[in-house]
Amino acid sequence: MDQTQQMRIDRGLAVAGITLLAIMVCSRLVLSNSHYHTMRRETGLDVLNLTVWLEIAWTIGAATFATFRWRFTRLTFRVVLALNGLIVGVLLAQLYSTLGS
Repeated sequence: MDQTQQMRIDRGLAVAGITLLAIMVCSRLVLSNSHYHTMRRETGLDVLNLTVWLEIAWTIGAATFATFRWRFTRLTFRVVLALNGLIVGVLLAQLYSTLGS
């Protein structure tokens, strides 16, 4: 794999990670501002549920990519991977505590 193709994949994964992070935050904000069962709240809840699975899938894929190409990744990708990894850790901890009780 040449360096330009590597940079394209790196940039694409970073943009996808930032987009998922923004979608998760925005859908959470929609849920917090809508207190009643409205279509806006239901849509926000659906988006949040879908984003959780997309976040986990993205983090697994990006971590796999980073495992094999860590030396060639840029700082932007590493920061986005760390932030999304932190979010997935919090989601998995919340799932563990929910299933444990």
